[in-house]
Amino acid sequence: MTTSKLKTAIRAVKNDMLTPSQAAQTFGIPKRKLYDALRQSDQKQQTHWQKLMQEKANLERSLAKVNRELYEKFI
Repeated sequence: MTTSKLKTAIRAVKNDMLTPSQAAQTFGIPKRKLYDALRQSDQKQQTHWQKLMQEKANLERSLAKVNRELYEKFI
């Protein structure tokens, strides 16, 4: 089994094209390996989302600080 088959199977499941069982059978991947890879993919996506939300919060704080400084400067 190649990693490209596994990645393609994960993509097919994530895009609701196939169920995990169908993807495992179609691409010749053991179900357990596919389910583990899907779980890891979900965890990576959640971690990435959390990082993006933290960055958004930091940018909002920076913007609020700049706005406050400009307000104080001109008023």
